[in-house]
Amino acid sequence: MGKRPNPRPVLKRRIISLLLICCCISFIAFADEPTNGTIPYHNPEFGYTIETPSDWVEIPQHVLREASDSVFSDSSHVAFTTMVGFQPATHEYWLEYPYVLFYTMPYKDFGINRQINESEFAEIAAAITGVDIHQVSESNLKQGAIETSDQLSINQPQLDVSNRRLFVTMEMTVEGIGDLRSLTVGYFGRESMVQVMFYALKSEWDQHTTIRQSIYESFSYNADKAYNPQLATIKPDPFRNPEMLADLVAKFFLAILFIGGGIVAIVVMIQKSKQSTR
Repeated sequence: MGKRPNPRPVLKRRIISLLLICCCISFIAFADEPTNGTIPYHNPEFGYTIETPSDWVEIPQHVLREASDSVFSDSSHVAFTTMVGFQPATHEYWLEYPYVLFYTMPYKDFGINRQINESEFAEIAAAITGVDIHQVSESNLKQGAIETSDQLSINQPQLDVSNRRLFVTMEMTVEGIGDLRSLTVGYFGRESMVQVMFYALKSEWDQHTTIRQSIYESFSYNADKAYNPQLATIKPDPFRNPEMLADLVAKFFLAILFIGGGIVAIVVMIQKSKQSTR
């Protein structure tokens, strides 16, 4: 009778082969899995850092400049040179939803040569609640530049005093685009307020929640630009000129109106400014 073959070497080879196959499959699956990392953006002039998705790209400054020049009157003095924007790289057009923009409002531009203190945050929130957006628009925009429906609503501003930031949500219906939603978070710093503004179609708002929250929570000021409680003690004076505060609030909302997509002139420009012209 012949000797029975030992099955162990064959079994061992099969196990090794199976392990190699599993490793290869795992490697391929890992390599094909999309990464959802972020890339920090640092603004050295205004001293803040914020992170955007790694597959988003910066919107060219000339796109923002051309849009603002086509809409705002010469008397508005809106400094959109302080604006930076990002959007998904897969978009066909610039300023196609969703996108996020960072708009810096230096206090000195509004005649405020000091830090805005915590005791004044509530006053600003109250002024925003009472602002007449249509009146502000008529006095600062070029005639015929904006055509929105009457369906525009702004929720009550929410203050996050512990983190020194202000939340404002806006919804609007724009002819030819549909229902839009925006969330603006204003971060109070030592020398300026930085507004981080995320815009998307209302129907797609929820699907961008993770990205939107990640962007907002990543914001930080440099130590020398961050709010300083000691300065608030040294210079506690409240606003002495109501018009100064009103101007600050007006510019705040002008930025929202500009970015939100309610300006038809911008929408037309977007259609002609494909990303292929980068």
